Amino acid sequence: METNKTSLNITDVYNKYYSEILYLVTMKVRKVELAEDLTSDVFIRAYNHLASFDSNKCTIKSWLIAISNNAIIDYYRLSQTKTNINFSDLAKVNSENEVISFDSVSDYKTDNLINAKEFNHKIDAIFNSMKPNYQKVAELYFKKDMSYNDIAAICEIPLGSVKGMINRCKVLLQSNLQAEKAEYGIK
Repeated sequence: METNKTSLNITDVYNKYYSEILYLVTMKVRKVELAEDLTSDVFIRAYNHLASFDSNKCTIKSWLIAISNNAIIDYYRLSQTKTNINFSDLAKVNSENEVISFDSVSDYKTDNLINAKEFNHKIDAIFNSMKPNYQKVAELYFKKDMSYNDIAAICEIPLGSVKGMINRCKVLLQSNLQAEKAEYGIK
């Protein structure tokens, strides 16, 4: 079976779709400068793979949107830092009505730095044990400190699903981290 490989000129594709792709990326990342960089990356990727575009499988616009979604995901994957975790949302109240919360690693004193690094390795292990879609949502929420709406846009899932997934992640992290904090002497 022969595929329909159209001969497209990247300049024509760029001129026709640049502003539309830039708008879509800007709506997902909410930062114009970042969106411009990612949109440029989208067209570089499109240029590099233009020969593999098949108009029987999708339209050029759909193909560019898919490339832009992948570029956004790749950006957030590469820019994640493992020690920049926001655990302030994990605060909970125990049976004696005392607030139990998890501090970020940056709040620890220097003498606790080694324990904090080991603690971060445990956190990474907990994240890695999650299902991939939960892991992605948890990393965007806890490590990148992104809003529910931004996560829903990036992951292309409903807002209610994001909220439910984050709540389940919080429960998982709370139960696992309570024991880890005690083990590493982190207060």
